[in-house]
Amino acid sequence: MNHSFLKSLKDEFHKSRVVVFVVFSFFMAATFSFLATSNPTSTSAAPVQGFNPGNIISDAVMADYNSMTVAEIQAFLTSKNSCNNTNYQLYLDQTNAYKTVSWHWSGSANNGHFVCLSEERFGEGTTIGSGQTAAEIIYEAAQTSRINPKVLIVLLEKEQGLISDTFPHSGQYRAATGYGCPDTAACDSKYYGFKNQVFRAAELFRYTLDNGYYLYPENKSGVFVAYNPSSYCGGTNVLIENRATAALYRYTPYQPNAAALAAGYGNGDSCSAYGNRNFYLFFTNWFGSTQAKVDADQIIIPDGEYSLTAQSSTNLALGSVGNSNGANVELAKVDDSNKAQRWNFKRDTATNTYTLTNLATGKVLDLHNNKTTAGTNVQIWDGDGSCGQRWKIYRSDDNGLIVESTCASGMVVDLSKAAANGVNAELNVFSGSSATQKWTLRTGQTVSEGVYSINSARDKKYGLDVNEASTKSGADVHFWTFLGNYNQLWHFEYHADSDEYTITNPYSGHSLDIESANYRSGTNIQIYTDNSTCAQRWKVAKTSDDAYYLMAACNYGYSVDLQNDPANGNGIRIWETNDTPNQKWIVTPATQGAINDGIYTIASKDLASTALDINEASTKNGANVYLWNLHGNYNQLWRVTYNASSDDYSIINPYSGKALDLSEGKPANNQNIQIYTDNSTCAQRWKITKTSDGFYNILSVCDESYALDLAGSIMKPSSNLVVWPKQNTESQKWQFRR
Repeated sequence: MNHSFLKSLKDEFHKSRVVVFVVFSFFMAATFSFLATSNPTSTSAAPVQGFNPGNIISDAVMADYNSMTVAEIQAFLTSKNSCNNTNYQLYLDQTNAYKTVSWHWSGSANNGHFVCLSEERFGEGTTIGSGQTAAEIIYEAAQTSRINPKVLIVLLEKEQGLISDTFPHSGQYRAATGYGCPDTAACDSKYYGFKNQVFRAAELFRYTLDNGYYLYPENKSGVFVAYNPSSYCGGTNVLIENRATAALYRYTPYQPNAAALAAGYGNGDSCSAYGNRNFYLFFTNWFGSTQAKVDADQIIIPDGEYSLTAQSSTNLALGSVGNSNGANVELAKVDDSNKAQRWNFKRDTATNTYTLTNLATGKVLDLHNNKTTAGTNVQIWDGDGSCGQRWKIYRSDDNGLIVESTCASGMVVDLSKAAANGVNAELNVFSGSSATQKWTLRTGQTVSEGVYSINSARDKKYGLDVNEASTKSGADVHFWTFLGNYNQLWHFEYHADSDEYTITNPYSGHSLDIESANYRSGTNIQIYTDNSTCAQRWKVAKTSDDAYYLMAACNYGYSVDLQNDPANGNGIRIWETNDTPNQKWIVTPATQGAINDGIYTIASKDLASTALDINEASTKNGANVYLWNLHGNYNQLWRVTYNASSDDYSIINPYSGKALDLSEGKPANNQNIQIYTDNSTCAQRWKITKTSDGFYNILSVCDESYALDLAGSIMKPSSNLVVWPKQNTESQKWQFRR
């Protein structure tokens, strides 16, 4: 049930309280020792580690209101205190000694126990024994004010020891969170009652998270925080880093001094205050860090245009559903031509943060009112440079992109539910495992499929080169003066389903590859047998100056990099993306003849079911080449590579490594065609010209008046291949099929 409160929290809450762990100030006129009425956590002299007075708890953690269910809260309360104190004599002694409060005993004297918080029930007032459980009230308050239930649990222990106390009394419940209980006066009775106390505390924390607090403004230097109510004890200036910490100081306006921190859970000196220290200790001991952070590597994404698709459903992209300020950002089916799904990433190099501008609207990805509450809507808005429009980019272990708001550490762009068409984006605490918080970067097809040179943006005279024109798997890729040779050409093939490229050297048939799939800076780049692994998959991102980044698709944040200055022989490696010219490449279409480089089967025009075939799949020099029924095995595959310097082609069988060769090295009528070790002579180089009806002639470079022909012009499988003077016959027309 929701509580509504009539007066402003700024007027109602009295903040000057000191809570000492071993002695609590109760609301009662008569005071008594806490040690007589409680079972506190054992003290420890181990010093407090990691306490930061300017950032006791992050906004994200305090606002993580979905961190526990009712059942999980109940299980936690029971695990800490199962209400097993059966000391009936203690019950009688306490009841007789303190008449203004009461204890709840369940059962008979010989078969009963104190009822503690994990079993107690509370109504609307101060009566206990019926109504809601503590777990239900904590959960309801957390949901109503959007405050982490763990914060409320710790507050109950910090203020009244109620989580661990095995025989709590009604006075502790009436002032359960210490709300409205100043050090210098009695508690205000209008705030009495367990439920009232929990709801009021949660509302105070929410109010401060949303509005800040003028006495403890965040990100302002020189905010004095005392060690103790006594001015004699002094204090220090503290930079309050966030509103959650301001909320804790609004509750308990003192920081622990050195003695308090050195004492662990124990007592310091006469100037020590313990409230915020104990909050920090209880929270970290019970629930882990008070800080939310993205447990992933922050990376650089090159400035450019991208879509963000849901990692769990990469056919859905995040896009604006309107043009006006406040328009929602939702998932829709991927459409690279839809500018509403395209975002211009622009990095601020000073802060390593990004603005994401929507191409359809010119507005930026924005956090509603800069709020850091879990569930805050993500929208578009006019750019204003606020923290709600600046984002950090991280890579998760499974290569998802995490987009974190700069307004609050650990708060990331999330989906409101599982990825589906129309699901909107919102802010939530980073979970580390949630698929709804992980994104995939989509470049779209930035380079058309074809053969290109890859030259350095630093010096276009140099390009990616396979060392010594090797065709071996594992051959090194390095830098060399660009001559347009076959070992300097690269075939780009786009895979639309995964939005990735394979980049293959057509001459060798091997793909650009990260050695040993080792995604670490300095790893060598090589060519390797095409195996469709991540080491051979690339994102090709276009820069504003018409260059390209070649980014490792399976490990965001790494790109192809020139190891040193442009010079012959200098290495090519993978390196963390750093937005430098060493990682920018000029991708230029290679000068081609009639067909693009690639691996083909070659068939006669009128016998499409056939292919050029090496007899008996031989790899020996001189093995005969003839026509055979198409089966697509390795002895029917031919790597066709354009030689730009001589304007002709090499035709090589990748399996044998042998070239299509004119027997005896000279054209003559019926001169046989065979395979032979590649020697780059004219007998192994061919002109390929397109015929008027869309097929091809294959002419010998030794004498271009001779063309590849079927012996005797016999159009059937098993026909032998020869050269014959060029003429416009069907037996000299060929088709190339990838």
